[in-house]
Amino acid sequence: HHATADSKPVDAREITEQAKELSGFREPTEISTPVFTGRLQRDGYTIEKYFVQGEGDYVIPFLLFSPAGPSDKLILYLHPLGKSAEAAPGGEIEWFVKLGFSVVAPDLAGMGEMGTGDLKGDAFIGGFSHNIWYSALLVGRSIAGLHAGDIIRVIKSLKINPQTKIHGVARKEMASALLHASAFFPDIQEIALINPLLSYRSLVSTKFYHSRFITGAVPGCVGHSHLPELAASLAPRKILMINPVNGMDQNAEAPEIEESLSVVHSAYKQQGSEGSFMLHREIATEKIRE
Repeated sequence: HHATADSKPVDAREITEQAKELSGFREPTEISTPVFTGRLQRDGYTIEKYFVQGEGDYVIPFLLFSPAGPSDKLILYLHPLGKSAEAAPGGEIEWFVKLGFSVVAPDLAGMGEMGTGDLKGDAFIGGFSHNIWYSALLVGRSIAGLHAGDIIRVIKSLKINPQTKIHGVARKEMASALLHASAFFPDIQEIALINPLLSYRSLVSTKFYHSRFITGAVPGCVGHSHLPELAASLAPRKILMINPVNGMDQNAEAPEIEESLSVVHSAYKQQGSEGSFMLHREIATEKIRE
């Protein structure tokens, strides 16, 4: 049963501890120095290519976009199609760079260059292998938890100046990884979630749910309606949520949004920071701005 907004205060520490356990998150300890593999000069900014050692026996390639002038704000940019999805001239990343942000765009395990590989398994649905998810489940891990650790690893490897403000931007199923990483790593100060899955409950209660969201789903957390709880644990940090979707990857309806996000609203209210949680629905894609 979903706790009503007024029943009990949101305990951020409890949510975070529970999320670490359920997601099989491992705190990144040894952070290697990124290996530089090339530089590209574009109009008004540079792109540097790096890779850094991931948690296991694999690397995380990432692109670092730097505006010409000094920048004290960094965006961690997570796109389900990987780092190159919006990296072209005129793409979304360039738009952020022109606003003065540095942007780091990684290919986490299973994305982009670190793509799905040959393992399709017997449950390969809509371009997504459920077998990878089951394998993670069997060893007490989750893809979201692994991604969260690697996100923190990439940020730490950059040895960012402490004055730099770190933002996160994630689309679709990457919202889950960003929410987990932000809950476990307070240095990420504000996040924007674009078309995020509203809640795991929405997946479970949808017969023909969209397979893209299986990669961000954490086993065993449905009773804790986990994604809204994680968002609630971030209060009073800024969250911008744009066009949340249901398990079928369609814009969620107002009543479902209200019910799922009541826990977030109440957490922000408790902190006296209602203005820091911003929800926009039915926004045309081209209108999405900081």
